Amino acid sequence: MSEYGRGMGPIHRYTGGLGRRIPTGWPSDDNYQESSHGIFKTILRSPDTTSRSKTHWGKRFARAVSSLFSQQLAGRTPRLWWAYGRKDSASTHAFRLLTKEDRGSQAAPEVAKLIPIAEDGSLASGATKTTGELLKEQVDALVDDPEQQVKVDITAPSEMKTHSAGQISQLLIHILTRDLQEEEKLIPEIIVAPNAGIRTWAGTDVVRISSLELVDPRGKVTSMTPGRPVFLVAQRVPRHEMRSFLESCEPAVVATGDQSISEAVLLGKVPFVKPDAKVAQWELALATLSKGKVDEVPDLGQILRDILSLETVREKLARRSQLESEQIEARLVDELGISRTPTQELLIRAGMYG
Repeated sequence: MSEYGRGMGPIHRYTGGLGRRIPTGWPSDDNYQESSHGIFKTILRSPDTTSRSKTHWGKRFARAVSSLFSQQLAGRTPRLWWAYGRKDSASTHAFRLLTKEDRGSQAAPEVAKLIPIAEDGSLASGATKTTGELLKEQVDALVDDPEQQVKVDITAPSEMKTHSAGQISQLLIHILTRDLQEEEKLIPEIIVAPNAGIRTWAGTDVVRISSLELVDPRGKVTSMTPGRPVFLVAQRVPRHEMRSFLESCEPAVVATGDQSISEAVLLGKVPFVKPDAKVAQWELALATLSKGKVDEVPDLGQILRDILSLETVREKLARRSQLESEQIEARLVDELGISRTPTQELLIRAGMYG
């Protein structure tokens, strides 16, 4: 079994018929009940906000913020926003740490969020490559030339370098441009982003975003001040409390990775920003969500239990796995020929060719 959406190559050939591929991930067709793919739905069996979980997440993160910004919450329970990205994509987020002169008497760290915009003032967008896509370029180059030097310590470029708004920038603009009632505009906003990497340059895992610096393609900067307190908190949420936390968050989220996207969608959230990895699975998840078919997607946990207990399920899986394996092998013969390098064979078994 591989991560969601990842193949295992012609597994029947290189295991001598002993291996079987268990398809994982969001189904790509509309016949969800008959699909052999599935996602783990474990989070739906976790404690929810109405049962055993005792954490009040609004108050929990309000305390984290109040320890540095005691006057900013004014006793109000904040709105929570989930922004889960990859650690190695923290370099995409562009901030400017304000100096003491910039922030006046406030001693706690405040930042300006740098946001690239287009000529017409809209958010700048582009075909920014994910870390996975950058790594795949290295893999493709290695296939073409096995002697080539491969760079594996790839760092995602800053959103200012690519001039394409990153995940936190997109979420922040969404937060601040919503149509709210006057009393709702007074409620502080807290973005929980455990992998934002702010401690490395701010010296703390809590900062206030007190300014937006909108940068157009020519480098012209327009500064704006949010109409209410906005904070970024880079603290983790324990796995066993993830359901109660997500249920306390606003509907729009940023999520990256197989399980994070699945958990968000299963709990009714919308991961509206393109993730920095596994984009194909994100697109399938959104398609399923838009059709209202999330409940019909098979539970991968139940599939595994059926494999252990039901001979008919094992036989069906074996037949499908063998057919897929033979189809992949036929395609590989067309693309790479019969004789392959050790590097090519390694990548085939890693599922890089389906």
